[in-house]
Amino acid sequence: LTSMKGFSMDFKKIQEIFSSYYLAIPDYQRDYSWTEAEISTLFDDIKNLMINNSSEEHFLGAIVTTSFDSESSSGMDIVLEDYKISPDNIRHVVDGQQRLTTISLLMRAAMDLASQTVVLKEQKNIIQGYLRNLESCLYGSEMTNDGKSAPRLFLNGNTARVYMSDKVLGISKISGQLKYKGAKRLIKAFDYLKLSIKELCDEYCIDYNVKPYEFYRAFFQMFTSQLKFVVIECNTAMNAFQVFDSLNGKGNDLTAADRIKNIFLSWCNNKNALNKWNSLISPLDQDNLVKFFTCYMFYLNGKRVQKRRLPDEYKNEFSSSATVDFDNFYQNQVNAAEIYGKITSKSTGIKSLDDEVLADLATLNQEQAYLPLFAVLLHFDTKTNAAAIIEFGKSLCSLITRMQVCEKSNNRLDAIFAECIKKIKNNESIPVLTTFIDSKKIEIANDVQFKSAFQNLSIKDMKQAKYYLVGIENYLRGQNGDRNKVDVSPKLTVEHIIPQDESAWNNWFSELDFNVSEDDYSEFSEMVIPSIGNMLLLYDDDNSAAGKNTLSEKIKVYRQGSNNSTNSSPMRTFMLVEDFVNQYEKNGFSNKSVEERSEKLANLAIEVW
Repeated sequence: LTSMKGFSMDFKKIQEIFSSYYLAIPDYQRDYSWTEAEISTLFDDIKNLMINNSSEEHFLGAIVTTSFDSESSSGMDIVLEDYKISPDNIRHVVDGQQRLTTISLLMRAAMDLASQTVVLKEQKNIIQGYLRNLESCLYGSEMTNDGKSAPRLFLNGNTARVYMSDKVLGISKISGQLKYKGAKRLIKAFDYLKLSIKELCDEYCIDYNVKPYEFYRAFFQMFTSQLKFVVIECNTAMNAFQVFDSLNGKGNDLTAADRIKNIFLSWCNNKNALNKWNSLISPLDQDNLVKFFTCYMFYLNGKRVQKRRLPDEYKNEFSSSATVDFDNFYQNQVNAAEIYGKITSKSTGIKSLDDEVLADLATLNQEQAYLPLFAVLLHFDTKTNAAAIIEFGKSLCSLITRMQVCEKSNNRLDAIFAECIKKIKNNESIPVLTTFIDSKKIEIANDVQFKSAFQNLSIKDMKQAKYYLVGIENYLRGQNGDRNKVDVSPKLTVEHIIPQDESAWNNWFSELDFNVSEDDYSEFSEMVIPSIGNMLLLYDDDNSAAGKNTLSEKIKVYRQGSNNSTNSSPMRTFMLVEDFVNQYEKNGFSNKSVEERSEKLANLAIEVW
């Protein structure tokens, strides 16, 4: 249809695509990732053609291919020499692999169902030609010495082994493992397509009063004659990546990380492109790729880039430097990725930063604050500035804590962090940055606002409750000359002093000669029980022992622990517990006491944060 320098383009039917050459998925492409949402969208288009008995052609999308490159095929689970397949007869799929894989599963599913459903010889003869056509799309003519056909589509690794096994194509006796995501999705897709075709057959046979073999004849005829792709064949991988990025400019069907990867690969025009990409992202989890590039772009430009625009902004930012001096561009990217990876994995090498600051930010679910830390670690030597970096991190935690307690929008952080990065680039010192963050903390949530919000906290998330109580406990220890921090292990829990269970309230109130009417239970449950003033830190065995008991019984546990040993009792372990017992053992603990204690904790919170 179209031929230009570097590539050609044509509309092709499915049989033309699959039988013209072998198709291979290169190493740099993602595994099979389609879920029911994408598969059902594709199948619904095919279903509508059948139900409406339409003879119109239907466009399924674009396929971008380039010449086969063995350097990008290390994951391919097939030995070409065994089948005597020439690399010249293979095309690498740069775009469209998800659709092609799904179409191949659909063909195999339809063949299986037709073979099982159509049993009469004369009926089988009618659809036999269609079955042979589909078979030529799934299996090549080349065979091994023991008669095994080559698959037309070469997938990678474990997913390929599942695809070629008797679970799908039946080529290999070696079955892959279904515990991996790609293989799981492949089999789920195959099962879903089988069920969908069977249901469509039943519906079609009822609507048109025909037999199953007539449905499959119509289905195969539609499949092979009406469904088309636009196939773009590129001479080089670089041309293919450029076409790929143009087609996916809006990010449809791909993650931002997929597009950035292909932009990067197009700039690295050598056989080590994939190795360089893998080396770049090795410090990062898959889930953190987009977060890293978002952070890096913010650092460079002082503003947040929306995910859908991230690949285009990345391309605009780096295309010139990557073209002029790829090695320098690449090394800068590697350095930045390593720093971001250390932050997300809490392995910066600064112990208090890793164990306290980054752990606290994770508890607060506040990855946005990684940005100024990333900028600081990128600019300053960690060995000579460790203490200052820790203080800066603690100021960030205080800022985030106050904002969350006072329910301030995180949208305000971008402007603060942009100003912070500007100061870093102007070579301001870390203490100056810390002072700046502290000033913003007071500006956004001053002490009066913070105290009021803190003492009225109603906390459902026990991770956050634990965070607040641990912060206050550690502050009290420090004030008492104890440098040992709370052991924040999974066994550390939050105890509700007045039990959460309503069935325990009568006994609690009876002991205190105090009562709450059932009409007030709802307010008591919503306002008093989840109040920060009704909470203590206990390890799990002591918490279980305290249970739903009355105040006097709980105080026995607080004094002696679950093992009746004062040496390791909660009162000896936690200053908050000691303070509670001293103040409320004789006076009792009611809703008024909760309010009183909430205010006391709020005053301490001002000092901590």
